Amino acid sequence: MIYKFYYNNGPYCIVDSEEYKNARALYRLKKLDNNDYEKIVAGKNQLKLISKENVVIINNMDQYMKTKDLQRCLEDNYPIIKNELKKTHKTNKPLKNTKINAKKVIVGSLTLSMLLGSYKLKDLNITNTNDNKLKIDSTIEQENDSTIEEIKENVINDIKKENSSLSITFDNLSDSEKALYVQQTYGDLIEKYSTKWGIDSRLITAILTQESGGKDENLMQIEYNAWKNQLIEVKNFNDDSTVKIVLTEDPELYDSDVITINRTELKNPKTNISVGTILLRFNLKCFNYNIPISLTSYNCGTGTMNNILDETCRNTGYIKEELINDPTNLEFLNYRYIMTDGDQNYFENVVRYIPNYDEELQIWDENNELHALKVSFEGKTK
Repeated sequence: MIYKFYYNNGPYCIVDSEEYKNARALYRLKKLDNNDYEKIVAGKNQLKLISKENVVIINNMDQYMKTKDLQRCLEDNYPIIKNELKKTHKTNKPLKNTKINAKKVIVGSLTLSMLLGSYKLKDLNITNTNDNKLKIDSTIEQENDSTIEEIKENVINDIKKENSSLSITFDNLSDSEKALYVQQTYGDLIEKYSTKWGIDSRLITAILTQESGGKDENLMQIEYNAWKNQLIEVKNFNDDSTVKIVLTEDPELYDSDVITINRTELKNPKTNISVGTILLRFNLKCFNYNIPISLTSYNCGTGTMNNILDETCRNTGYIKEELINDPTNLEFLNYRYIMTDGDQNYFENVVRYIPNYDEELQIWDENNELHALKVSFEGKTK
């Protein structure tokens, strides 16, 4: 299907382009609402998503129209649309005309493109917020004739030309500085719980560095609701005992031998690192201790990971068990595009923080058998 973009009421043209056919936000809407949005009608200040049954109207579109960045509009407003659709589905009523006010555009897409081109920002992730703040999460490539601080100053000045009231913040730490900060701040805790749960401490350090850089109270970015009331059994490698844990707000529902952890307790660094390590171990056990697959699953979930593996098999002829049992086979990385949530480059983003690439990552299974793998900076395995 080709999505047709009609620009009415303004100096716009009719666009009929394959470019938007696989737009991520549209794909996610289709999965959520089970409707093909066959037409997107863009007016001067309004965007309509039209399917055979439903119409979603997004108001306050004038700033998006100026940049003609409809795909970005859909991505920015997807969480709002998703919530409205959920409300509608709960009442079992047809969507009809659901009206949503679009987020405010603080910096236009043309400026963001300039940032990428002029300043060679890598892994650019820029978040516009409703309180006039812009978060830039990126790696800046240092030029021979410019210091990092000069580049940052130029970026700030160029953005300020578009919006003088904007607040801009940079993460001042490089990759190596982030990893060093995490190691110095949380290294002892990581070592303690990595040993206890049988996982190489370097892998936990890399995950924590990627997830929060040690700067968020949810250090390992644990999705509490996704794991809530799911009982997990894990081996304690310090004494060969079996431990039961559950994330819950209802501890009275569980036997006395179950360790219950509530949302507040998860903010404790000790608890967060321990639980995050256990959850990684859960993923490892699900995928026969295949480190690349389990690491990806930690980010996107076992259900999505299984879907990625199924997509890989459909396109390559591999058998699923072959992929799971061979941790050096990274073919599945080419089929992460089906992910609708999470970081499609999570595996590569984590392994860049793993030091000593010549040393194997080591994981022990419940039978005390060692699973080892070398992983390079580029995400390649040996």
